[in-house]
Amino acid sequence: MIAGQTRSKQERVFKDKDNLKLLKFGSVFGSNASGKSNLIKAVYFAQFVLRQGEFKVPANNYFKLKEENKNKPSYFEFEIKRGNKYYAYGFELMLSQGQLLSEWLYEIKKDASHPIFKRDIGNKKIDNFLNISSRLLKNKFSVYSDDIKDNPNVFFLKDINSKGNSIFIQKSEILIFKEIYDWICNSINIILPSTVSEFNYILNKESNYERICEIITAFGTGISNYEIKESSLDEYDNLSFQDKALVLNLIANAKRDLQNNPSLKDKNGNIAFTSRSADNFLVIECPTDSDKMSVKTLHFKHGSQYLNFEEESDGTKRLFDFIEILISSEDKIYFVDELDRSLHPQLTRKFIETFLSISKTKNTQLVITTHESRLLDLDLLRRDEIWFIDKDNSGATSLYSLDEYNERFDKKIDKAYLEGRYGGVPAFNLIYPNIGEVYED
Repeated sequence: MIAGQTRSKQERVFKDKDNLKLLKFGSVFGSNASGKSNLIKAVYFAQFVLRQGEFKVPANNYFKLKEENKNKPSYFEFEIKRGNKYYAYGFELMLSQGQLLSEWLYEIKKDASHPIFKRDIGNKKIDNFLNISSRLLKNKFSVYSDDIKDNPNVFFLKDINSKGNSIFIQKSEILIFKEIYDWICNSINIILPSTVSEFNYILNKESNYERICEIITAFGTGISNYEIKESSLDEYDNLSFQDKALVLNLIANAKRDLQNNPSLKDKNGNIAFTSRSADNFLVIECPTDSDKMSVKTLHFKHGSQYLNFEEESDGTKRLFDFIEILISSEDKIYFVDELDRSLHPQLTRKFIETFLSISKTKNTQLVITTHESRLLDLDLLRRDEIWFIDKDNSGATSLYSLDEYNERFDKKIDKAYLEGRYGGVPAFNLIYPNIGEVYED
């Protein structure tokens, strides 16, 4: 997401006081099975294991196309801007054994990267480079560190946020551990093609429902209005057994998230969020101090009739996955795998155009994977916002930018891409070598 040499569309680039230029949009193109989804899944995996706090995976979870990789570590790292500073947080895992090998946090400065903490689990060592003035705080921090320094299944970043009480973790000397953890857990939103149960806290206000319908209507879905139906979970007869189970699970997860982010409560002290299931668009409110809850479902007007979510088209349902991206005022990073699934090409382009327009006034980022070659248009995208992904004969994936080719702005990028100039397109073998002769007969 670091800008290249492209000079066009500068209004879409974030610039800081140190003249670091960051992109707000990135698109990844490539053939089927080239590794596009794995790029998104890698981010999803890193976020998931940190949220869980314990690393336990099946022993066969590694790159199997090269047997030697079974005993090689996997490396994950996020480079993050927080305030006016930059940080790198990462960890190493042995996927085949389900073990954490190392973990680190650095501050990135112009001259070099300066360690904040480093953890080497094999050598049972954790180094703390923080300048903690309070002896009590320093001792407490050391106790937490020593407790897990040789534990191959527990992340220190998660552990310090879970064990440390809210007063402890918000002390200025160690606040960075909370900020980094909150950023990874709450500022990264990942939307996979199969996503039907992810929830967010953005669409929980009735004042947003009208905005939701305005957006959906603008995309030509035929929706003109909406209707809210409200009932308790037990009384709502039209809520399927699966949806009831989903709601209960989401509420449990939301209460867990509150431990690290109390701001998720609304002004009445409730948890309020939305969930898109296969059958319903749910708006859920639950007091944090009880098990009572209310469940609202949104129904959408087409002409004179209201349809429930299950009756909407796949394309309309898919748009609801993306609503938060367009209306959120928070600084977030969104990853969307297969953006164009179930969407008309013009609708896909309209969504990208809308995001690029609103991103000018927000510090948000969107990374997509797609097969929609008509997005390869330099009138729409910068060269450095276009990436290609390809795999070699061993199945390993490479990622590279169109900016490396320094193409002219009037070049037909989509045509050149489909002709194979940039790689990332499928190579076919003949299925029926003599098919022409068969048809002639």
